[in-house]
Amino acid sequence: MDLQRGQQRRLPRRLRPLAGPYDDAFERLFTALSRLETLLGERRYLAGDRLTEADWRVFPTLARFDAVYYVHFRCNGRRLVDHPNLWAYARELYQRPGVAETVRFYEIKEHYYTTHDELNPKRIVPLGPLDQDWWEAPARAGSSSRALASPSSSERSR
Repeated sequence: MDLQRGQQRRLPRRLRPLAGPYDDAFERLFTALSRLETLLGERRYLAGDRLTEADWRVFPTLARFDAVYYVHFRCNGRRLVDHPNLWAYARELYQRPGVAETVRFYEIKEHYYTTHDELNPKRIVPLGPLDQDWWEAPARAGSSSRALASPSSSERSR
């Protein structure tokens, strides 16, 4: 899927011999995000009205996107929160029973920002994004407008 391949080819210009591969991957990534945004405006899940493996395969990329890929890998065309359908879809998956407790945003950021010395030599782990509420009701066409799980106070603070 271009969404996942695009974010994987994300080295900044100074770390790659040619800008072409980065530029091509950047274009493919944001074209894929736009396609998914449109698709999820028409249906609840990627394959229709039923949750499938495809949804769970794209979820980790979406969950990590704003916190890691947008800044660390220079995938800064648009954030996940700038795509209303994708953002609501990601929150809907996150809020399904048993999912939120498996997503540790700080650990995700700590891993990426401290293991790529060529991208982050000082190993600074950003505190943001600050404008994301993963527990906001995921209202969108074809989706329930209510939260699917009630978070504990420790889950809300992640």
